[in-house]
Amino acid sequence: MSKKFSFTFSFIKAFIPQNIKNKTIFNIYGLLGKYTSFISQKTIVAHAKANREELTNTSLYLFQQKFIENQAEWGKVLFGRGRQSTMAYSGCGIIAVCNALIALGKTISPEQVADLISDFEREGAAVGGKFGVSSKAINEYFVRRSYSTILSVDADANTIEEIEKLCEIVLVTAYNDKQDITAYIHTVCITREQNKGYVLHNAYYREHGQWAPRQVGMCTLYEAITQIGINASPICVIGIQNDSSYPISFDH
Repeated sequence: MSKKFSFTFSFIKAFIPQNIKNKTIFNIYGLLGKYTSFISQKTIVAHAKANREELTNTSLYLFQQKFIENQAEWGKVLFGRGRQSTMAYSGCGIIAVCNALIALGKTISPEQVADLISDFEREGAAVGGKFGVSSKAINEYFVRRSYSTILSVDADANTIEEIEKLCEIVLVTAYNDKQDITAYIHTVCITREQNKGYVLHNAYYREHGQWAPRQVGMCTLYEAITQIGINASPICVIGIQNDSSYPISFDH
């Protein structure tokens, strides 16, 4: 590979994260989630039936108030349309929502997870789910259930510090590598534990051969976010305040 070609390819990979504002990405992603789900009601119903059976009968999915860390093993749980329509491929946003609900003290059943997937298949699944779920749809999910949220598309550390002061549960959509769009985007739930600091959930972290939460310790929220990927940078940060008695419901 020539030096000129290598430079050009690196420039192209870095162009979106380095040159397009987060607000623009957030808005485009939101429009894709609203208008490009392209998932038929017949498919949604079929997925819900299959997912309830899979999630109920397989020991990979344990919901007894345990955070979900093993997205890579959700290859048989259906989400979206197309050849790669699984939670393992593009379900990180939905898993982040599940983990946030667990952090908020809600008990999550396999049936409710299946219903949540259906909820986002109806609205929020960008390009039929190939691009996951939009941050806007995730924020609206919690707002509809009377949670107070603070949303920021400003990657500035000072802005994120304000969210840190008010919220112990945060959902972050970030570039895994701010220099390489081909490293994709990932959405995680971040919690703060007393005397332990921040914990990243479903951050593709393995410990002793098992998928595990990533303990990043006593640091700032911004520093925790940078640990999502090799060279991570936030696109959207949603802080959630635990002030709702709204029951978990997936009715429309």
